[in-house]
Amino acid sequence: MAKLTVQFPEKTNTTLTALANDQDTTKTAIIRRAITLLKYVMRELNKEEGRRLIITDKDGTVVKELVMTE
Repeated sequence: MAKLTVQFPEKTNTTLTALANDQDTTKTAIIRRAITLLKYVMRELNKEEGRRLIITDKDGTVVKELVMTE
């Protein structure tokens, strides 16, 4: 497994720490999940022109639409 050294702004590190604590896991695991999620989202959005990622409530009402820019 490759070993990386990264530097984050303090605010990002605070967010990363909070996410890890909330999920009872490590910062490394959170970063891995984030990369996996981004890879999936980008692959799905790139499959076909005009695809969108939408978050709905339990009734199917659109709550948010995620727009990814390059």
